[in-house]
Amino acid sequence: ESSLRFRQKMHEIELLGIKNRELEGARFIIEKQYAELDKIRKKLEKANSTLKLRAERDPLTGCLNQQRMYPLLRREIERTRRYKTPLSLIMIDLDDFKKVNDTYGHQIGDNVLKQVAINFRKSLRKVDYVFRYGGEEFLILLPSTHLEEAVNTARRLKERVVAEVTPPLTFSAGVGLWEGEDVHNLIRKIDSRLYFAKANGKNRIEISDTKCDST
Repeated sequence: ESSLRFRQKMHEIELLGIKNRELEGARFIIEKQYAELDKIRKKLEKANSTLKLRAERDPLTGCLNQQRMYPLLRREIERTRRYKTPLSLIMIDLDDFKKVNDTYGHQIGDNVLKQVAINFRKSLRKVDYVFRYGGEEFLILLPSTHLEEAVNTARRLKERVVAEVTPPLTFSAGVGLWEGEDVHNLIRKIDSRLYFAKANGKNRIEISDTKCDST
Protein backbone atom coordinates (compact mmCIF):
# COMPACT_ATOMS: atom_id res chain seq x y z
CA GLU A 1 0.00 0.00 0.00
CA SER A 2 2.83 2.40 0.87
CA SER A 3 4.53 1.49 -2.36
CA LEU A 4 1.34 2.18 -4.30
CA ARG A 5 0.89 5.59 -2.66
CA PHE A 6 4.53 6.36 -3.38
CA ARG A 7 4.11 5.48 -7.06
CA GLN A 8 0.94 7.61 -7.22
CA LYS A 9 2.76 10.57 -5.71
CA MET A 10 5.63 10.15 -8.12
CA HIS A 11 3.16 10.00 -11.00
CA GLU A 12 1.48 13.19 -9.77
CA ILE A 13 4.85 14.87 -9.48
CA GLU A 14 5.70 13.75 -13.00
CA LEU A 15 2.38 15.10 -14.30
CA LEU A 16 3.03 18.39 -12.50
CA GLY A 17 6.45 18.51 -14.11
CA ILE A 18 4.92 18.00 -17.53
CA LYS A 19 2.33 20.71 -16.83
CA ASN A 20 5.06 23.09 -15.65
CA ARG A 21 7.06 22.49 -18.82
CA GLU A 22 3.94 23.06 -20.91
CA LEU A 23 3.21 26.28 -19.02
CA GLU A 24 6.81 27.40 -19.41
CA GLY A 25 6.59 26.73 -23.13
CA ALA A 26 3.32 28.63 -23.35
CA ARG A 27 4.83 31.54 -21.37
CA PHE A 28 7.80 31.65 -23.75
CA ILE A 29 5.48 31.73 -26.78
CA ILE A 30 3.34 34.49 -25.19
CA GLU A 31 6.40 36.59 -24.34
CA LYS A 32 7.71 36.16 -27.88
CA GLN A 33 4.36 37.15 -29.36
CA TYR A 34 4.15 40.12 -26.99
CA ALA A 35 7.63 41.25 -28.06
CA GLU A 36 6.58 41.00 -31.72
CA LEU A 37 3.38 42.94 -31.02
CA ASP A 38 5.40 45.60 -29.18
CA LYS A 39 7.67 45.95 -32.24
CA ILE A 40 4.60 46.32 -34.46
CA ARG A 41 3.14 48.91 -32.05
CA LYS A 42 6.36 50.95 -32.14
CA LYS A 43 6.45 50.79 -35.94
CA LEU A 44 2.82 51.96 -36.10
CA GLU A 45 3.54 54.82 -33.70
CA LYS A 46 6.53 55.86 -35.81
CA ALA A 47 4.47 55.62 -39.00
CA ASN A 48 1.64 57.66 -37.45
CA SER A 49 4.15 60.25 -36.25
CA THR A 50 5.65 60.46 -39.74
CA LEU A 51 2.20 60.80 -41.33
CA LYS A 52 1.25 63.53 -38.87
CA LEU A 53 4.49 65.36 -39.58
CA ARG A 54 3.91 65.13 -43.32
CA ALA A 55 0.32 66.31 -42.91
CA GLU A 56 1.48 69.39 -40.95
CA ARG A 57 4.58 70.38 -42.92
CA ASP A 58 5.34 71.53 -46.43
CA PRO A 59 7.39 68.72 -48.03
CA LEU A 60 9.72 71.09 -49.89
CA THR A 61 10.72 73.63 -47.24
CA GLY A 62 9.92 71.77 -44.03
CA CYS A 63 7.86 74.76 -42.85
CA LEU A 64 4.47 74.27 -41.25
CA ASN A 65 1.63 74.39 -43.76
CA GLN A 66 -1.75 76.12 -43.83
CA GLN A 67 -3.47 73.10 -42.31
CA ARG A 68 -1.39 73.58 -39.17
CA MET A 69 -1.39 77.37 -39.41
CA TYR A 70 -5.01 78.09 -38.52
CA PRO A 71 -5.16 75.98 -35.31
CA LEU A 72 -1.86 77.47 -34.11
CA LEU A 73 -3.00 81.01 -34.87
CA ARG A 74 -6.23 80.47 -32.95
CA ARG A 75 -4.31 78.98 -30.02
CA GLU A 76 -1.86 81.91 -29.90
CA ILE A 77 -4.69 84.43 -30.16
CA GLU A 78 -6.39 82.80 -27.18
CA ARG A 79 -3.12 82.83 -25.26
CA THR A 80 -2.61 86.48 -26.14
CA ARG A 81 -6.13 87.36 -25.04
CA ARG A 82 -5.75 85.44 -21.76
CA TYR A 83 -2.35 86.79 -20.73
CA LYS A 84 -2.62 90.27 -22.31
CA THR A 85 0.60 89.83 -24.28
CA PRO A 86 1.33 91.15 -27.80
CA LEU A 87 1.18 88.98 -30.90
CA SER A 88 2.71 90.00 -34.23
CA LEU A 89 2.74 88.53 -37.73
CA ILE A 90 4.95 88.97 -40.77
CA MET A 91 3.73 88.09 -44.25
CA ILE A 92 6.61 87.69 -46.73
CA ASP A 93 6.64 87.36 -50.51
CA LEU A 94 9.85 86.75 -52.47
CA ASP A 95 10.27 89.48 -55.09
CA ASP A 96 10.20 88.45 -58.76
CA PHE A 97 10.50 84.78 -57.88
CA LYS A 98 9.10 83.79 -61.28
CA LYS A 99 12.27 85.22 -62.85
CA VAL A 100 14.35 82.82 -60.78
CA ASN A 101 12.39 79.86 -62.14
CA ASP A 102 12.46 81.23 -65.70
CA THR A 103 16.18 82.03 -65.61
CA TYR A 104 17.63 79.13 -63.62
CA GLY A 105 14.93 76.47 -63.76
CA HIS A 106 12.46 75.11 -61.21
CA GLN A 107 15.04 72.93 -59.47
CA ILE A 108 17.09 76.00 -58.57
CA GLY A 109 13.86 77.79 -57.64
CA ASP A 110 12.99 74.97 -55.22
CA ASN A 111 16.49 75.19 -53.75
CA VAL A 112 16.02 78.94 -53.21
CA LEU A 113 12.80 78.28 -51.28
CA LYS A 114 14.65 75.74 -49.11
CA GLN A 115 17.47 78.23 -48.45
CA VAL A 116 14.99 80.94 -47.48
CA ALA A 117 13.15 78.62 -45.09
CA ILE A 118 16.41 77.50 -43.46
CA ASN A 119 17.54 81.10 -42.96
CA PHE A 120 14.18 82.04 -41.46
CA ARG A 121 14.30 79.20 -38.95
CA LYS A 122 17.91 79.98 -38.00
CA SER A 123 17.07 83.63 -37.40
CA LEU A 124 13.95 83.13 -35.25
CA ARG A 125 13.31 82.02 -31.68
CA LYS A 126 12.15 78.53 -30.81
CA VAL A 127 8.73 79.94 -29.83
CA ASP A 128 8.21 81.52 -33.27
CA TYR A 129 6.47 79.75 -36.15
CA VAL A 130 7.27 79.76 -39.87
CA PHE A 131 4.50 78.73 -42.29
CA ARG A 132 4.69 78.31 -46.02
CA TYR A 133 1.57 80.24 -46.92
CA GLY A 134 1.70 79.26 -50.57
CA GLY A 135 4.07 79.44 -53.53
CA GLU A 136 6.80 81.91 -52.57
CA GLU A 137 4.84 83.37 -49.63
CA PHE A 138 5.66 82.76 -45.98
CA LEU A 139 3.83 83.72 -42.80
CA ILE A 140 5.76 84.19 -39.56
CA LEU A 141 3.99 84.15 -36.21
CA LEU A 142 5.76 85.95 -33.35
CA PRO A 143 4.19 85.35 -29.90
CA SER A 144 4.84 87.92 -27.15
CA THR A 145 6.25 90.36 -29.73
CA HIS A 146 5.42 94.05 -30.11
CA LEU A 147 5.10 95.66 -33.54
CA GLU A 148 8.47 97.43 -33.38
CA GLU A 149 10.20 94.17 -32.49
CA ALA A 150 8.42 92.41 -35.36
CA VAL A 151 9.57 95.09 -37.82
CA ASN A 152 13.15 94.68 -36.60
CA THR A 153 12.79 90.92 -37.05
CA ALA A 154 11.54 91.41 -40.62
CA ARG A 155 14.52 93.68 -41.38
CA ARG A 156 16.93 91.12 -39.94
CA LEU A 157 15.36 88.35 -42.01
CA LYS A 158 15.58 90.46 -45.16
CA GLU A 159 19.25 91.23 -44.56
CA ARG A 160 20.02 87.57 -44.01
CA VAL A 161 18.19 86.44 -47.14
CA VAL A 162 20.04 89.03 -49.24
CA ALA A 163 23.37 87.93 -47.76
CA GLU A 164 22.89 84.15 -47.70
CA VAL A 165 20.56 83.03 -50.49
CA THR A 166 21.83 82.32 -54.01
CA PRO A 167 20.94 83.25 -56.66
CA PRO A 168 20.37 86.59 -54.89
CA LEU A 169 16.88 87.95 -54.37
CA THR A 170 14.92 90.28 -52.11
CA PHE A 171 11.53 90.09 -50.45
CA SER A 172 8.64 92.34 -49.53
CA ALA A 173 6.83 92.05 -46.22
CA GLY A 174 3.74 93.19 -44.38
CA VAL A 175 3.95 93.41 -40.60
CA GLY A 176 1.10 93.81 -38.13
CA LEU A 177 -0.08 93.36 -34.57
CA TRP A 178 -3.12 91.38 -33.48
CA GLU A 179 -5.77 93.91 -32.43
CA GLY A 180 -8.73 91.71 -31.58
CA GLU A 181 -9.54 90.33 -35.04
CA ASP A 182 -10.42 86.75 -35.78
CA VAL A 183 -7.85 84.63 -37.62
CA HIS A 184 -9.10 85.34 -41.14
CA ASN A 185 -9.36 89.10 -40.68
CA LEU A 186 -5.93 89.18 -39.06
CA ILE A 187 -4.36 87.41 -42.05
CA ARG A 188 -6.31 89.65 -44.41
CA LYS A 189 -4.91 92.73 -42.64
CA ILE A 190 -1.30 91.52 -42.83
CA ASP A 191 -1.77 90.44 -46.44
CA SER A 192 -3.06 93.90 -47.38
CA ARG A 193 0.12 95.42 -45.95
CA LEU A 194 2.18 93.03 -48.04
CA TYR A 195 0.16 94.12 -51.06
CA PHE A 196 1.06 97.76 -50.40
CA ALA A 197 4.73 96.82 -50.05
CA LYS A 198 4.65 95.09 -53.44
CA ALA A 199 2.69 97.92 -55.04
CA ASN A 200 5.12 100.56 -53.78
CA GLY A 201 8.24 99.17 -55.35
CA LYS A 202 8.96 95.82 -53.63
CA ASN A 203 12.02 95.09 -51.48
CA ARG A 204 10.39 96.90 -48.56
CA ILE A 205 8.53 96.34 -45.31
CA GLU A 206 5.00 97.69 -44.89
CA ILE A 207 3.74 98.40 -41.39
CA SER A 208 0.42 100.06 -42.18
CA ASP A 209 -2.16 100.10 -44.96
CA THR A 210 -1.16 103.53 -46.25
CA LYS A 211 2.46 104.26 -45.34
CA CYS A 212 5.43 102.23 -46.47
CA ASP A 213 8.65 101.78 -44.55
CA SER A 214 11.32 101.23 -47.18
CA THR A 215 14.29 99.24 -45.90
